[in-house]
Amino acid sequence: MKAVDDFARLKQEGRKISMVTAYDAWSARLVARSNVDAILVGDSAAMVIHGHATTLAATVELMAIHTRAVASAAAGKFLIADLPFLSFRKGIPAAMKAVSALVTSGGRQGVEISRARRELFVTTVFENPSTWRHERRQQTRAGLTLGFVPTMGALHAGHLSLVRRSRAENDRTLVSIFVNPTQFDDPDDLARYPRTLATDLEMLRRERTDFVLLPAEADLYRDGFRFRVTETERSKTLEGACRPGHFDAVLTIVLKLLQIAEADRAYFGEKDWQQLELVRDMAAAFFLRTDIVPCATVREPDGLALSSRNRRLLPADRDKAPQFFRVLSTAPTPDAAVSALRREGFIVDYVDDHEGRRLGAVRLGEVRLIDNVTLGG
Repeated sequence: MKAVDDFARLKQEGRKISMVTAYDAWSARLVARSNVDAILVGDSAAMVIHGHATTLAATVELMAIHTRAVASAAAGKFLIADLPFLSFRKGIPAAMKAVSALVTSGGRQGVEISRARRELFVTTVFENPSTWRHERRQQTRAGLTLGFVPTMGALHAGHLSLVRRSRAENDRTLVSIFVNPTQFDDPDDLARYPRTLATDLEMLRRERTDFVLLPAEADLYRDGFRFRVTETERSKTLEGACRPGHFDAVLTIVLKLLQIAEADRAYFGEKDWQQLELVRDMAAAFFLRTDIVPCATVREPDGLALSSRNRRLLPADRDKAPQFFRVLSTAPTPDAAVSALRREGFIVDYVDDHEGRRLGAVRLGEVRLIDNVTLGG
């Protein structure tokens, strides 16, 4: 069977590439006996087979049916399937779902693109939580383990380290992207939060992430946030004291996502240490089936903890930001750290030592940064 690399070589050599259209198993068997390089399942099936005046009537479902029929009868042939006309005009998530539907119609999660068995990997995107839960039930029946990485998008290397850990420890990996409005105490901060969905999806595809969940606010907050999770002790200090109600929102959305994902393991970064502790305690308190897995903070070479908010730092503030980690790591006491940070030009929300960790939150311009270090480590 030819692969993508073979076609690239033929094109570079100026040689002709032959391709014949097939719409069903009968025509695919005839074409498969020939020496053509590839078989095309064309969206013209809407006209040739179904009698429509144009190809606009071809849907993803229709193309998936014809792709499956052709694939069943043309084993060993390189198969190309048309996306419905203007698929990408509906947005990247919809297009990714269309691609996934057509590729998986052939009974695979990807297609071979070299003799070394590299694959053109397709990440399946779900927008509806109910559709995802149906998919997850099928995985469970097949005995497949699932790792889950909840995010708010604007992905960076720290997020990708969680994805890699999940892929190493589970059969399948799900990443959610949802900017949770209830955890923002400042509407302007919510409006400024970076949203980079197209880039995020490409990064996840490159990391061979199996599934992405893109839930809508209306699906996650059908109750209008009438019901929420409230922790009465540890959530009232540090971040909780600076941002009243913040952890109610965080714990509520994490619980919802964990219930939807139905994962065996969920991965959280240690940069948000207080959040990690609260999520771990909540999972235990409510007997959740998902294990909460802590993952080490990923840092820039200069020590700054990776964060989606870092991209909003002005150049002068970005130069100054690594001093936050340095001071947390070297100051003898929290008070000494506060004084040193203020001398460097930071606005300090808090620095405190807690159960062998030093946690801090500061502001540079309009950007708020949090970090923590192990004491005596």
